Amino acid sequence: MAMDAAFTRLRNELIQLRGKLKDLRSVAQDDSPDSTHCVPSRIIDSVTDMNGWLRKSLGATRLALTAMQGEAGGGGVPKMALSRLDEHWRKLTREFRRQVGGATRMKELRELAASRHLPRRNRPPWSTWVGEVKKAIQKVRRQIALVSQVVASCWRELASRPAPAGIVITNVAVGR
Repeated sequence: MAMDAAFTRLRNELIQLRGKLKDLRSVAQDDSPDSTHCVPSRIIDSVTDMNGWLRKSLGATRLALTAMQGEAGGGGVPKMALSRLDEHWRKLTREFRRQVGGATRMKELRELAASRHLPRRNRPPWSTWVGEVKKAIQKVRRQIALVSQVVASCWRELASRPAPAGIVITNVAVGR
């Protein structure tokens, strides 16, 4: 796969993730039986943070694609952009694991669905909401795994490129 094709696929998969995050936010916010409850609020806040990291990742991808359209395949810009994207991507996935798709949040969702402290009339809406949120989280999880694979393929493509011509400094001894 050529570098530009790898980055184009990455951009497309990131855009797909943006849609899945939008769906998760919609389910968590709009379908919640009680929007003031802490669990929907935590999910919404985390999705907002993840969208910020996603925007930065998309920006780095666009930078790489734009640079590759220029002379010499963009020089060192694709590597710099991929490094920047990788930093933002790690923050996004960490936020997902800790705040949205991790064991703690899943436990909270299970407990909310089975809330015995709620009156019986309030249990069905929460259990339905939890089921929808879990489905949306699973879709985001799958898309994150796919994007991670595409990021790895971009790194492989970058590594397979010939080294740029010019001066390469391998060791520097200053003051000797």
